[in-house]
Amino acid sequence: MRPIKKILVAVKDLDAKASPEVAKAAQLAKALGAELEIFHAIDTPVYFDLYGDGRGNLAKIEKQQLGKQQAKLERIARRVHRHDVAVSTRADWDYPSHEAILRRAKATDADLIVVQVHRGHRGLRWLMRSTDWE
Repeated sequence: MRPIKKILVAVKDLDAKASPEVAKAAQLAKALGAELEIFHAIDTPVYFDLYGDGRGNLAKIEKQQLGKQQAKLERIARRVHRHDVAVSTRADWDYPSHEAILRRAKATDADLIVVQVHRGHRGLRWLMRSTDWE
């Protein structure tokens, strides 16, 4: 088995007060001497009014939204960096999110992927969710 040198942690909710998946990935990265990348796939469509006054610019709107998400990722990364873990961040427009995570893992040669657990189904947390299978 090859050593784990690159860990990709996918975060869905960038506004969550706690990120247990990031904490778990950071602990693993520190213990293994691995690099960590915190990733967020923006899979929400941008709606653009084609019949409006024409002042809007789709590329500008997408760039602004990407900047906002990147800033949130950087905030999360600062907490990880305090624990002497090499961390980077990346937000991309991509859909569907489960495939975006796999594309990013392949692009970065990630050895391990850690994803955020969807809350709900209180008694069934140990079961895999539908996106876990995908």
